Amino acid sequence: MLLKLFLLTFLLFPIPYSFAEQTCQIPKQLQEWDYNATRAIAKGQDWKNTSVETDYWMLSLSWSNAYCDTFENRRMPKHAKHQCLNNDFGLVVHGLWAQSRKAGRNVKMHPRNCRDTSVIPATKLKKHLCEIPGTRLIQKEWEKHGTCDFNHPGEYLDTMSALYRKLKLPAKHELKGLEYSSWKKVKRKIVEINKTSGLRDEHLHIEFKKNRLKEVRVCYDLEYRFTSCK
Repeated sequence: MLLKLFLLTFLLFPIPYSFAEQTCQIPKQLQEWDYNATRAIAKGQDWKNTSVETDYWMLSLSWSNAYCDTFENRRMPKHAKHQCLNNDFGLVVHGLWAQSRKAGRNVKMHPRNCRDTSVIPATKLKKHLCEIPGTRLIQKEWEKHGTCDFNHPGEYLDTMSALYRKLKLPAKHELKGLEYSSWKKVKRKIVEINKTSGLRDEHLHIEFKKNRLKEVRVCYDLEYRFTSCK
């Protein structure tokens, strides 16, 4: 009920978002893809945790420049071309992650891979590809992080999209000026432009890798209000 009310409120009272200037080219043909969690777990590449409850949510946003630059010295896979070759994104959605307060630093103590599901149809993938730029990414995030709390992938993806659109994010040229600065400066900028909506320092986690911005993570309680990430 809370989820439906949240999504209805967003649809009735849309909030302008600062990444609206981003142009996005959607592929004419979309490749559906199934994430095989059972195989990944057997290979030690993933894990499953159905024994803990979700205490809060973490919306993870990826700095597209940093991701795409990882292909400078290696062949770009087909699934990355939508994000890195055909478009020019700034901060994009990585995923919406169910979190447990009891986990501490143990990432395996968060809810994950609660059930195996069928492939998401291309028709449902298409409308989210300007925000979550990859069909493989969408399927993986849904199965890893959405299946523990949502009945259908559409609910999970619409919730991610709504949270993303409600945030005010720095324009890409602004972030390019901050990407090699410090996590404190990036956090200060994002808090500053979202202060009227109640965003505070403790609601954000900024990840830098090798002195470069990698991800921005925003935390929400179960009613999708900002909450502490700690």
